[in-house]
Amino acid sequence: MTDETTANIFRVILGTMTFGLEKTRTETSLVRVRGVDNIAPFSITFHAHGHIEVDTARLYDNGDTETLLSLLSTAHFKISTKFYPFAPGSHNKEKLPKQFRDSLAALKAEKVNILYLHAPDKSVPFKETSKVVDDLLQGGPLWARK
Repeated sequence: MTDETTANIFRVILGTMTFGLEKTRTETSLVRVRGVDNIAPFSITFHAHGHIEVDTARLYDNGDTETLLSLLSTAHFKISTKFYPFAPGSHNKEKLPKQFRDSLAALKAEKVNILYLHAPDKSVPFKETSKVVDDLLQGGPLWARK
Protein backbone atom coordinates (compact mmCIF):
# COMPACT_ATOMS: atom_id res chain seq x y z
CA MET A 1 0.00 0.00 0.00
CA THR A 2 1.28 3.47 -0.78
CA ASP A 3 1.66 6.09 1.90
CA GLU A 4 0.48 9.69 1.46
CA THR A 5 3.94 10.95 0.50
CA THR A 6 4.37 8.35 -2.23
CA ALA A 7 0.81 8.83 -3.46
CA ASN A 8 1.47 12.55 -3.96
CA ILE A 9 4.59 11.90 -6.00
CA PHE A 10 3.59 8.84 -8.01
CA ARG A 11 -0.04 8.44 -9.04
CA VAL A 12 -1.49 5.46 -10.83
CA ILE A 13 -4.80 6.04 -12.58
CA LEU A 14 -7.01 3.13 -13.61
CA GLY A 15 -8.22 3.59 -17.17
CA THR A 16 -11.59 2.04 -17.98
CA MET A 17 -11.75 2.25 -21.77
CA THR A 18 -11.88 -1.55 -22.10
CA PHE A 19 -14.51 -2.06 -19.36
CA GLY A 20 -18.14 -2.59 -20.36
CA LEU A 21 -21.48 -3.96 -19.31
CA GLU A 22 -22.19 -7.67 -19.63
CA LYS A 23 -24.37 -6.99 -22.70
CA THR A 24 -21.51 -5.38 -24.65
CA ARG A 25 -20.52 -7.31 -27.76
CA THR A 26 -16.72 -7.30 -27.64
CA GLU A 27 -16.36 -7.89 -31.37
CA THR A 28 -17.94 -4.49 -32.10
CA SER A 29 -16.25 -2.36 -29.46
CA LEU A 30 -13.03 -1.74 -27.57
CA VAL A 31 -14.47 -3.50 -24.51
CA ARG A 32 -12.40 -6.49 -23.43
CA VAL A 33 -13.67 -7.02 -19.87
CA ARG A 34 -17.44 -7.29 -19.42
CA GLY A 35 -19.71 -7.22 -16.40
CA VAL A 36 -19.50 -6.20 -12.76
CA ASP A 37 -18.32 -9.64 -11.60
CA ASN A 38 -15.33 -9.52 -13.95
CA ILE A 39 -14.45 -5.87 -13.32
CA ALA A 40 -14.93 -5.64 -9.54
CA PRO A 41 -11.67 -7.53 -8.83
CA PHE A 42 -9.75 -4.85 -10.77
CA SER A 43 -11.20 -2.02 -8.69
CA ILE A 44 -10.84 -3.93 -5.40
CA THR A 45 -7.18 -4.78 -6.06
CA PHE A 46 -6.45 -1.28 -7.34
CA HIS A 47 -7.87 0.26 -4.15
CA ALA A 48 -6.20 -2.33 -1.91
CA HIS A 49 -2.86 -1.02 -3.18
CA GLY A 50 -3.76 2.54 -2.20
CA HIS A 51 -4.82 3.91 -5.56
CA ILE A 52 -7.97 6.03 -5.80
CA GLU A 53 -8.08 7.66 -9.25
CA VAL A 54 -10.23 6.23 -12.05
CA ASP A 55 -10.44 7.60 -15.59
CA THR A 56 -13.40 7.11 -17.89
CA ALA A 57 -15.07 8.94 -20.78
CA ARG A 58 -18.58 9.53 -21.97
CA LEU A 59 -17.70 7.86 -25.27
CA TYR A 60 -16.42 4.62 -23.74
CA ASP A 61 -18.83 1.86 -24.70
CA ASN A 62 -21.38 4.50 -25.75
CA GLY A 63 -21.68 5.75 -22.17
CA ASP A 64 -22.09 2.29 -20.68
CA THR A 65 -18.67 2.33 -19.01
CA GLU A 66 -19.85 5.21 -16.83
CA THR A 67 -23.01 3.20 -16.06
CA LEU A 68 -20.87 0.19 -15.19
CA LEU A 69 -18.81 2.25 -12.74
CA SER A 70 -22.04 3.25 -10.98
CA LEU A 71 -22.69 -0.44 -10.31
CA LEU A 72 -19.36 -0.91 -8.54
CA SER A 73 -18.40 0.26 -5.07
CA THR A 74 -16.68 3.50 -6.09
CA ALA A 75 -17.31 5.89 -3.17
CA HIS A 76 -13.61 5.78 -2.27
CA PHE A 77 -12.48 6.68 -5.81
CA LYS A 78 -11.92 10.02 -7.50
CA ILE A 79 -13.50 9.57 -10.92
CA SER A 80 -12.57 11.72 -13.90
CA THR A 81 -14.37 11.73 -17.23
CA LYS A 82 -13.95 13.16 -20.72
CA PHE A 83 -16.11 14.52 -23.50
CA TYR A 84 -15.20 13.97 -27.13
CA PRO A 85 -16.77 16.26 -29.75
CA PHE A 86 -18.52 13.67 -31.93
CA ALA A 87 -20.21 16.31 -34.04
CA PRO A 88 -19.77 20.03 -34.61
CA GLY A 89 -21.25 21.95 -31.70
CA SER A 90 -20.60 19.27 -29.07
CA HIS A 91 -18.81 21.77 -26.85
CA ASN A 92 -21.34 24.60 -27.17
CA LYS A 93 -23.36 26.12 -24.33
CA GLU A 94 -26.33 23.80 -24.88
CA LYS A 95 -24.66 20.45 -25.50
CA LEU A 96 -21.68 20.48 -23.14
CA PRO A 97 -23.78 20.94 -19.96
CA LYS A 98 -26.11 18.16 -21.15
CA GLN A 99 -23.14 15.82 -21.64
CA PHE A 100 -21.99 16.67 -18.14
CA ARG A 101 -25.43 15.99 -16.65
CA ASP A 102 -25.62 12.72 -18.60
CA SER A 103 -22.23 11.66 -17.22
CA LEU A 104 -23.20 12.48 -13.65
CA ALA A 105 -26.47 10.57 -14.09
CA ALA A 106 -24.71 7.53 -15.57
CA LEU A 107 -22.08 7.58 -12.82
CA LYS A 108 -24.78 8.20 -10.18
CA ALA A 109 -22.45 10.90 -8.91
CA GLU A 110 -22.77 14.48 -7.79
CA LYS A 111 -19.27 15.42 -8.90
CA VAL A 112 -16.20 14.34 -10.83
CA ASN A 113 -12.55 14.87 -10.01
CA ILE A 114 -11.47 16.11 -13.44
CA LEU A 115 -13.46 16.93 -16.55
CA TYR A 116 -11.36 16.50 -19.68
CA LEU A 117 -12.24 17.96 -23.04
CA HIS A 118 -11.03 14.93 -25.00
CA ALA A 119 -10.38 16.94 -28.16
CA PRO A 120 -11.15 20.45 -29.37
CA ASP A 121 -14.47 21.19 -31.01
CA LYS A 122 -13.23 23.43 -33.81
CA SER A 123 -16.77 24.53 -34.65
CA VAL A 124 -17.14 26.31 -31.30
CA PRO A 125 -14.85 29.17 -30.34
CA PHE A 126 -12.71 27.96 -27.45
CA LYS A 127 -13.65 31.09 -25.53
CA GLU A 128 -17.27 29.86 -25.54
CA THR A 129 -16.27 26.36 -24.46
CA SER A 130 -14.12 27.80 -21.66
CA LYS A 131 -17.04 29.91 -20.47
CA VAL A 132 -19.32 26.87 -20.44
CA VAL A 133 -16.80 24.92 -18.35
CA ASP A 134 -16.38 27.89 -16.01
CA ASP A 135 -20.17 28.16 -15.64
CA LEU A 136 -20.34 24.44 -14.80
CA LEU A 137 -17.62 24.91 -12.21
CA GLN A 138 -19.20 28.00 -10.65
CA GLY A 139 -22.74 26.69 -10.73
CA GLY A 140 -22.29 23.14 -9.64
CA PRO A 141 -20.22 20.36 -8.17
CA LEU A 142 -17.71 19.87 -10.98
CA TRP A 143 -14.68 19.14 -8.83
CA ALA A 144 -14.33 16.51 -6.12
CA ARG A 145 -12.23 18.73 -3.89
CA LYS A 146 -12.43 18.50 -0.12
